Amino acid sequence: MNDYKKKMLSVEEFSQKANITVTYARQLLREGKIRGIKLGKEWRVDNKEVDIYLGITTDIEIVRKDMYIKELETKLKNYEMQINTFRNIVGTLGNIVGI
Repeated sequence: MNDYKKKMLSVEEFSQKANITVTYARQLLREGKIRGIKLGKEWRVDNKEVDIYLGITTDIEIVRKDMYIKELETKLKNYEMQINTFRNIVGTLGNIVGI
């Protein structure tokens, strides 16, 4: 089985994944509310379309953005720790000098 067929679900598989009836799944396909391909008498639905219908986003750009945000949050915490360390050093030096 090639990669293309692995990404495609039958109506029955789609309905199970989406927790809807097969009849409703076919209705969604007929009405164009979810995109699919009709091969003969059977519909096939791309996994991405199912994820979109379910509200699941797996876009690589979203993942990269989330990773970048985590990286920035980590840097911010490090900078806050450095600032607190410098404040403590200044306080200690102030006590030594008698300020």
